[in-house]
Amino acid sequence: MSNYYILKFYRNKVISFFLKISFFVFVFLPLGILFFSVFCHAGESGPKKDEFFLSENISERKEVSEYERFSEAKKSFAKDMSFRSEETSGSVNVFEVREVPEAGKGLNGEKILEGGAEKREISSGDVEAREAEEKLPEELLMWRVPASGKSLLATLFRRHADKVVYMTGESVQLEKKAISDFFIPEKSGESEMTVGSGFIIHPAGYILTNAHSVMRSVTPIVELRNGSQYEAEIISLIRNQDVALVKIKPKEPLPAVRFAGPEEVAVGDALIIIGAPHALKYTLTYGIICAKGRTSHLQDISGVTLRDLLQTDAAINPGTSGGPWLDLRGNVIGMTVSKRSDADNVGFGISVKTLHRLLPMMLHSAVKYRFHSGFTLELQQEEMDKSGMKKVVPSVTVMISGEPQKNEMEHSSVENLVKNGSVNVISSENAVTDESRTCCCVASVEEDSAAAKAGLRKGDIIQKVDGHVVHTPLDFYLNILEKEPGDQIQLLIRRKAENSSDVSQAQEQEKTFTLEFLLAKAAELAVEDIIHQRLQMNVAPLPEEQKKDFNLRTSTGVVVTGLNAAIYGKLESPPHVGDILASVNYQRPKDPEHLARILESISPQTPLNLVFLNVEVENGKKTYSRIDVRNLKVLSDPEKK
Repeated sequence: MSNYYILKFYRNKVISFFLKISFFVFVFLPLGILFFSVFCHAGESGPKKDEFFLSENISERKEVSEYERFSEAKKSFAKDMSFRSEETSGSVNVFEVREVPEAGKGLNGEKILEGGAEKREISSGDVEAREAEEKLPEELLMWRVPASGKSLLATLFRRHADKVVYMTGESVQLEKKAISDFFIPEKSGESEMTVGSGFIIHPAGYILTNAHSVMRSVTPIVELRNGSQYEAEIISLIRNQDVALVKIKPKEPLPAVRFAGPEEVAVGDALIIIGAPHALKYTLTYGIICAKGRTSHLQDISGVTLRDLLQTDAAINPGTSGGPWLDLRGNVIGMTVSKRSDADNVGFGISVKTLHRLLPMMLHSAVKYRFHSGFTLELQQEEMDKSGMKKVVPSVTVMISGEPQKNEMEHSSVENLVKNGSVNVISSENAVTDESRTCCCVASVEEDSAAAKAGLRKGDIIQKVDGHVVHTPLDFYLNILEKEPGDQIQLLIRRKAENSSDVSQAQEQEKTFTLEFLLAKAAELAVEDIIHQRLQMNVAPLPEEQKKDFNLRTSTGVVVTGLNAAIYGKLESPPHVGDILASVNYQRPKDPEHLARILESISPQTPLNLVFLNVEVENGKKTYSRIDVRNLKVLSDPEKK
């Protein structure tokens, strides 16, 4: 009996012990942990613990606090910032984010869940700096902003601002048809000046800008960033595309821009614009490409509608026109042309694709009177696929030429030659990818021409000119702009195998070789024939004494010495012999030869807009007048009318 009570006593003791342990574990311990957690997080800023989000994997349904997600996102983002030196002289650090993460993901694509994101090494070559960064508070690591003047945008501006110019000149009002556009006004005062922008495309002083900026100036003036000013010569002007190519004569070579490839623009791409809004020179704005393929009616040129434009949200104002659009690699992807006057942050620019189409033709105007060729070029795009090289429809054809000299040795691998060749600073090579690349292809070769005698054929692809890599006709022209008759030109040619249906065999038979020839002098311009054919009139240079008598603002224009009465006699206000032909399609001829060049650059189907000046003297008083002839169409043989 005594043993029974003893066992019962100890049994109760054991049960009581376990009850106390259980009470401690399930009651006091959780309360202690709770109080400890509240004490540790007391006063800490940030989202509350009850603010949670669900992971992307719905089946897991893991609840993670906003505070934990925010902390881990900061860590992941800070670890992915990289600073790389891009200028050896100044050790300029460029702020670079490798990629933007998706919502709820780290920069590696990992999900931000409990336990945190995967850690990554700081991409820094300086071990001491990395160790010092590890000791910094987390708040300082969140946004690693570079020092002033060393951000990406600041670096881009510093590198490329010198390639942008300020366009100005005494203003003319095209719509008013005022005599003061050509004659010095009697009441002389401070002239109103135009404001615009442009950018240097060749070190010799070739500048691209808007046509309306040039047309509204008596004489276009180019101002470089160092403040030096030069009178600009109009090389080519395409009014219905609002582009103009002008030339200055700088004292030393100028820094030139580099063009992106024709298709190297996508919606969402970031860009910067440098211009002179309201004459505030060298203003930087930034934004993105908002859309492609837009259409806009120009306010600056009546009746002109531009198509295939780029749209941006970057700030554009009067004076920005003609300024370059640069991507974050510093390549030109467009040119400012206009904005919506009834909206904010809606601006338009001519695309680099359009510039690749127009510029070769404009640059051809700068060389065709020095040397003439016998072959045309076209822009093509090549894509590598299983069936071999595939060509896309060409976009533009242009011409150059010379005299043959000799053929050179063949080379085994064109890819190695292109890869290892010296790349010209103004080439668009950086914009070309392996999967899709543009090429400069020979469209046609004239029989018995210098190019034909040198061995050039239709379909040949020009890969280098004088050792400089080219991918487009624009690259080609930028490399030959300053050549003269008698200079040697060297072309690296790639030619495909003929009559081979097997792709691998065709690639094996594909060869590259070098052609060299001397550039020949261009044929003399038939000045009188061109002027008579296009205008049905005869002209002569403007004498110096007549320039003074006419009180002209510029020493440009030619004197009319003969007119076809069957054409001009029918006009309401006809010009007369002795008048001055002062403007042809908004360009001012300097002499008969310059007039012939202007006429030759205008399509025969394009109507002509002419301005004649007249001075009548009565009782010792001079009366100045201008005669505007609009939309004139002249047949080469007026008797056929």
